[in-house]
Amino acid sequence: MSFNQYLPFISTTIMLGFSLYVLQRYLVRRAPYFLFWGIGLAMFGAGSFAEAYLSLSWNPWVFFVWYLFGAALNAAWIGHGTLTLLVRKPWVNVVTVLLILGSLFAGYLMLQVMPKLDSAAFTTSKPISEQYGTKILAPGQPAPAGALVGTASSGGQQVTVVRGLLPLGSAVRLTTPFFNIYGLLTLVGGAIYSAYLFWRKRVLPNRVLGNVLIAASLPWRIPGSRPNVLGFPPGRQAAARGGAPGHGRRRELSLAYNFRRCLPGEASSHLG
Repeated sequence: MSFNQYLPFISTTIMLGFSLYVLQRYLVRRAPYFLFWGIGLAMFGAGSFAEAYLSLSWNPWVFFVWYLFGAALNAAWIGHGTLTLLVRKPWVNVVTVLLILGSLFAGYLMLQVMPKLDSAAFTTSKPISEQYGTKILAPGQPAPAGALVGTASSGGQQVTVVRGLLPLGSAVRLTTPFFNIYGLLTLVGGAIYSAYLFWRKRVLPNRVLGNVLIAASLPWRIPGSRPNVLGFPPGRQAAARGGAPGHGRRRELSLAYNFRRCLPGEASSHLG
């Protein structure tokens, strides 16, 4: 294995270690935002590990981890931690229940689709984020080079598709945008709002910078999810994720560093 193949596993280990650190903060302070952050970051690390593993070999349960925790849930859980830090209203408890129930339902849908995975469509020559979904080809549209083409039923008609791991119309894919949009709004919105509060009160300038960097980097660092949700075609997804594998993993580590410098301690008193 080359160094670039080892690097994702190294960055994943660091991310999971950081997750344990955040969960340890929860055990000490019993603040719920640490719990949601810790769970979300653990999902992030698990998804990152799965993405790295799937660049080398196929395993359906590793794909399960990648899609459910990496592509679907982690942003929502991290973002919900930010919401519980910044908003102290009773309706947040309702959102918490909805998040837990929605996550369990997404897990159930993912288990339902596991026997239907088209493992013949898998290849290590492409990132998993470019091959997990079956896509309809428009009439006359050429298939990408090396893609497996087939037919599927859509709206009562047979259509030509580029085969992916998940079958066309998988219900679990319909849940993913809700988690990602919620995570995007709470993560980026919360980071910008926190940066504004620190800037307005002229305190802790390092946290102003850290929150700004989080807001700028997080939408692109959730494994496998963000470019697809924002509508990037497959040819541009690698660039959206940050280019070469080593560069992308350095950005993941910088995300962990910036998140660490923004963890509430003495800063939480300035957010009120």
